[in-house]
This record gives sequence, structure tokens and C-alpha cells, in this order.
Amino acid sequence: MIITHYLPQPCPACGKIGEYGNINVSGNVLNRGCNACGNWERIPLPQLKKTIIYLDQFFLSNAFRKRRKEFVTAADRIKDLASKQLVVSPWSSIHELETHLWPNPAREDLLMFIKQSARGHRYSTPHCIKSKQIQRAFDAFLERKKTDKLIESHDAFQHNIHSWDDYVWIDVGKFIDDVDYVGEEKRLAVESLVDLFDEWGESKTTFEEDVIEEVNGYAKSLMEVYRDSCKAFVQGSIIEYLSAPADARLIDILMCRDSNTLNYRERLKRINLFLHSEYFREIPYVDISCRLFAILRKRVKEGQFPNRERAKMKLSGVFYDVEAISIYAPYSDAIFIDRAMHQWLKQEGSDLCNKYSFRIFSALNWEEFYSYLDGIEKNCPEEIQDMLPLVYPD
Repeated sequence: MIITHYLPQPCPACGKIGEYGNINVSGNVLNRGCNACGNWERIPLPQLKKTIIYLDQFFLSNAFRKRRKEFVTAADRIKDLASKQLVVSPWSSIHELETHLWPNPAREDLLMFIKQSARGHRYSTPHCIKSKQIQRAFDAFLERKKTDKLIESHDAFQHNIHSWDDYVWIDVGKFIDDVDYVGEEKRLAVESLVDLFDEWGESKTTFEEDVIEEVNGYAKSLMEVYRDSCKAFVQGSIIEYLSAPADARLIDILMCRDSNTLNYRERLKRINLFLHSEYFREIPYVDISCRLFAILRKRVKEGQFPNRERAKMKLSGVFYDVEAISIYAPYSDAIFIDRAMHQWLKQEGSDLCNKYSFRIFSALNWEEFYSYLDGIEKNCPEEIQDMLPLVYPD
């Protein structure tokens, strides 16, 4: 057996010193053993309930570069609480993508820093979470039931996030094949967004009407990418079909329902009804993202972003920010984001943090964030404090 941490105490079975110690941590069990006699012990550990904090790219890159003391202090504090099994700050595919788009030779070091800060824990992919939410909403639509169970915490993580950390974790890197292409698509998306500002500025719609318009626009885009994907498949353009946006697969999944009893047109009609229903509007990631873009519309109407080029610079990361918040915030106890997104989330009419029960932090409320972290440590159960030296003797 492989002893990860040798202990100075004798083996309880054979009494030999120097061959006995901790092997690993599996779930909520500490495994100990002895290389001399083969003795193996399983020590049950108390159940954990970690505080899940989403740290955005802005926080992590500032902590990594160590240019601002507040970010370094906060990152060290979170690292300490994570080592005490009180906090977890998982990384996501959005962190990975944004890091690869960073025009700096230190980006690989930044990515490793992000993963190490997360202690190997990661969120599920946006597509996976969207898929789970939209399928539950579709089930509720078909059964005409309330949609109060669209968020299941286990959907957002690769494994039980509330288990004790093992001594090692294995990182399987992901290769992003065309960073230049992704970067160009990001630039074009922001340009297209800013192109809408003149139209938005003249609009007299209310905030809630803007939310509905955003939802309907997203529903339309889902059907468009699905149809384009189907067209590519029928025409034999396999590469184009396989490279279709992941959102096209969301409609694919719903189209597979009742394929033995309903024909193609009937299923497509049913999905169109769903996409324009309250059930679709109440899907968490749809609700949050569309409200955030409605807030942007409101700010444009108020005269913000008058300069087109400055607007493109300020909003260069808006799509990643909105996706990260809309996907991961409902599965987190708190999020740390940049000042601009903090102000958006606090915008009158959104009320998203209360609706989805997460706290918001940024450089706007450092003291509040430190107090929040202090409260987590203060409320650490004694049984966990007693077990920490046993599990992590170093």
C-alpha cells in the first residue's frame, strides 16, 4: 500500500513505527494502513457542509498577479478556509476558456493557479447544467406542474462537493483547438451587441417587457441553431453538424421525447409552445441571463455607453460574465465578481440574489466579504476542528 503521510506513532496492530500512516481520504472516510503488517483501518469522518463560493476570472487573475493586496489577502483567506474543509471555490470551463484567451505567456501558470485554488473541484459544464434545467422545465410543462425543483445541487458538480478533500487530485487538461477563432467570435459578438444600442436607446418598453423580449430572442436563437444543425446533417456536412453550437443539442434532446408516438411536426410544435411559455422563462439560467441583459438595456436607455468604442472595451467580457453568473450562481452560496456586474445585480428590478439565495461580493464591499469569511470560520463545528489534525497532519 502507498502511505501518503507517515505518522510518528506505532501501528496499532504490530507496534512498528515508521511504516504506519494515512493512505488517502475517500468521501467521508480516512484510510490508514501499515506497510509492515498490512493492517488497514477505515476511520469515518463527520459530514461536511462547505460554503460554495464562485470566484470570477477578475478575482483569480488579480490574486495570481499579486498586484493588489486586497485580492491576495482574500485569496489566502479562502485558501486557509478551504484547507479547513469549510469553503470550496470550484473552477469551471469558463475560467479555462478565458485563461486561454488571455494574451500573456503566463496563462498556463494562471490556469494551474486557478485549479489549485479550487483544490481540484470543478463545476459541470454550462451545457450539462443547461440541459438538466431545461429538461426538468420541459417535464413540468408536459405535466403542467410547478417548476420549483429546477435546481438540484448535484447537477453542478462532478462529484460530491461536500466531501473531505483527498491528498492528491488528477488534472486532465482540455485542449482548446482554435483560440484565435474563439477570440474573433467573442469580438464579433460584442460588436453585434453594441450595434443594438441605438435601437434600445429609442425604445419605450418597460424592464419586464425587455426581459420577455430577451427570453423570446433566446428561444428564437435556440430554434435557429437547431435548424441549422439539422440542415447540415441532412446535407451531409458532418463537420459543420458536429461543430454546431452546444445549444443546438438542447432542442435535440427535447425532440427525442415521445418520438415513437408523435411525429416530427407534432414534437416541433410542442417545443415551440414550451419555448414561449412561463415554464421556459422560469428556467434559472434563462431567467438570470435575460434579466441581466434587460438591465443592460435599461442602462443604455439611461444614456450610459454613449461612446461605441469605449462600450466595446467595457463590455468585452460581458457574455462570459453573464454566462458564469446565470449558470453557476444558483448553485453557489456566494459569488465574487467585478464592480460592474455587482452593480448590475443590485440594479432595481432584478432581485436575483434574493430569488436564488446567493450573496454578492466585489471590490465594492471588501469589508463585508472579510466578515462573511470570518463568520464561516467562527461557525466551524468542533467535531470538524478535532478531525483536521488527524486527516491532514501536515
